[in-house]
Formats: sequence, structure tokens, C-alpha cells
Amino acid sequence: MEQKDTLSDKVAIRVVLEGDLARKFNLIKSRKGIKNNTELIRLLIAEEFSRSS
Repeated sequence: MEQKDTLSDKVAIRVVLEGDLARKFNLIKSRKGIKNNTELIRLLIAEEFSRSS
């Protein structure tokens, strides 16, 4: 029987940000010059990975 990896090659994320968290997200997006929400998420993950490595 084949064993599944705990780390998947694909992750789907759907999140709704409201209020203060939405404002913070949009401020970060503006400061980074990012237009697309998905690209900002990718950038933040990459930055955190680099910072914590």
C-alpha cells in the first residue's frame, strides 16, 4: 500500500479578511506594489520562509 506524504505539492486557500485585518492586508499590498491578492500571499510566504531559515 502506498504511503501519503504529510507535505502536499498543492494547497488551496480561500480566506475572507474583514475590518482591521483587511485594511492591514491592503496596506501591505500597496506598500509592496502588488496588485493581485494571490501574489501577495505567495510573497509573504516566501519572505517568511527566508526569514525563518
